[in-house]
Amino acid sequence: ARPPSTGGDILDIFGGTPSPASPPTAPPAGGKSFPPFTAFDKNGLQITFTCKQDGSDPKRSTVEASFVNTSTDAMSAFVFEAAVPKYVTLSMDPASASVVEPFGLTPTTQRISLVNSAQGEKPIMMKIRISYTHKDQQVQEFGQVSDFPKEL
Repeated sequence: ARPPSTGGDILDIFGGTPSPASPPTAPPAGGKSFPPFTAFDKNGLQITFTCKQDGSDPKRSTVEASFVNTSTDAMSAFVFEAAVPKYVTLSMDPASASVVEPFGLTPTTQRISLVNSAQGEKPIMMKIRISYTHKDQQVQEFGQVSDFPKEL
């Protein structure tokens, strides 16, 4: 088990800062879609990433993050944060809800836009921090996502 965070460490894990939530953006036109993959699966929270490469600029991609709660109790005050290496630019739209409903009935989603300035040379990697309240307990989880399609 990891010790509790003091709050600022996600900002420095790749030497950059996570992007604050920005206004919703339209998905890229055209482009190549990739099969969804599991980015995180722990304690009833499953996070699936679906990636799409921009048709006009292969360095740009959009990730649709889907958060599913398979437990019997809601996950409230849900916050998903991400950090990427300096060669990747990240911007995130706000999540569709701050509660991830139980029983996997209604996934919460969040769109992430990425620009890989080293596309074709260096893969996209992402450190994630997830926090929420579940059964009256504050939960904070950390993870690393490195299963992005190589073409991104």
